[in-house]
Amino acid sequence: MQVSNVSFQGKKEVLRGLNKAVKSAYNAEISRSYSFGPRPEYRGPMVEKFKGKLEAYTDMAVNDDMFLPVIKEVENNKIVMSDFVQNLRSKRLNYGDISPINLFSRAMTESAEGTLNENVQKAVKSFLSKLKEY
Repeated sequence: MQVSNVSFQGKKEVLRGLNKAVKSAYNAEISRSYSFGPRPEYRGPMVEKFKGKLEAYTDMAVNDDMFLPVIKEVENNKIVMSDFVQNLRSKRLNYGDISPINLFSRAMTESAEGTLNENVQKAVKSFLSKLKEY
């Protein structure tokens, strides 16, 4: 187990959580893609590891007190949004398709619903719809 002494608060924590969640969704889908094709390779534990990270990072971001102002700022930042979209874009691989956006959307929605805060839920829905429009 690796312990990090890096301490983030507010905006940096939310942005870090979102970035790590996006990368975890992508890595989970790439690991899952190894089961496609004529010589599939079982990567179930890796997929579950990345899904666990995805859930942890979305919870970390969504439950932060600064989530609402930061998510509104991110929605209007074309550079950050295009970076997210690039990593979450659905792709056709040789033997199947991957769709990290679906995995990411599900995790963000579940985290938002866990907060029981309607403003957070609305902000997440707005963020995800803008992400899918890009």
